[in-house]
Amino acid sequence: MKKKLLIAFVVVLVVIVAGGLLVYSNLDKIIKVGVEKGGTMVLGVSTTLEGATVDVPNGTVGLDGLLLGSPEGFSEPGMFKLGHAHTTVDLGSIRKDELIIREVVIDGPEITLEFDGTRTNWGTLLENLESEPKQEEARKKSQKSVRVDRIVFSNGKVRIAGVPAVGGATVPLPRLEITDLAPADGTVQTVGGVLADVVRSLYTSVVGAAGSVLPLEQVQALGQEALAVAGQAAQAATEAAGAAASAAKDAAGSAAEAAKDAGAAAAGAAKSAGDKATGLIRGVLPGGKDEPAEADGADEGE
Repeated sequence: MKKKLLIAFVVVLVVIVAGGLLVYSNLDKIIKVGVEKGGTMVLGVSTTLEGATVDVPNGTVGLDGLLLGSPEGFSEPGMFKLGHAHTTVDLGSIRKDELIIREVVIDGPEITLEFDGTRTNWGTLLENLESEPKQEEARKKSQKSVRVDRIVFSNGKVRIAGVPAVGGATVPLPRLEITDLAPADGTVQTVGGVLADVVRSLYTSVVGAAGSVLPLEQVQALGQEALAVAGQAAQAATEAAGAAASAAKDAAGSAAEAAKDAGAAAAGAAKSAGDKATGLIRGVLPGGKDEPAEADGADEGE
């Protein structure tokens, strides 16, 4: 009997170890599938990831080739493209109720802000996230919560689409660091909640950058959308960027007008000086007489 129990114990142990090794060797694929399925489900747009790399001893995860598709009604193939992101996770929190992510560093994201009339792809995405039914408190408590200490976006750029007047202009995205992601009311923070907060902060930064190159009509539409989906901070960022761009254009126009006037004055002065020089030359060179003098000479000859 004891021998059978020992054999059974060894078999179970072997299965556990083999299962652990299998999971460990496939962590990259597991994370890739999790990001794609989770991103698509939570964000409501196609989410694809080329690959993931996991360094278990150091608690780091690398994500390569992340692409978010566009919401329904928009034609651009993607709204967010990323070459590489680096994540640091507290490994001790994996088996606890709260998963702790120390930082997420996103370098060189390529963001497309597409207009469809008066709405944008990012505003639509955020509106869809905000309109999702709130989870019941009991359900929230049953979920594993997530805490993200720091997220950084650096060296990004924003491309404008759907606005013929700017011809697909690209503007730099200011460095964005997000550190306060915990709910003010102390409720559980889920993956969906974290993503909604990140999209809101990123949207505010994107519209602020884009407002500097957009025509007045799009700036006004963007400001109204920003107020509706992201609050007054996003609207203020849009309007400030639009005002700065307008002031710069006015200044450039004034400078051009002043340069035009100065050029006309200089041309007039040059013409006057040239006329005087012509008169002097005609008076010095042999036969160099002004036209009236030549006319007098002709009369005398007759």
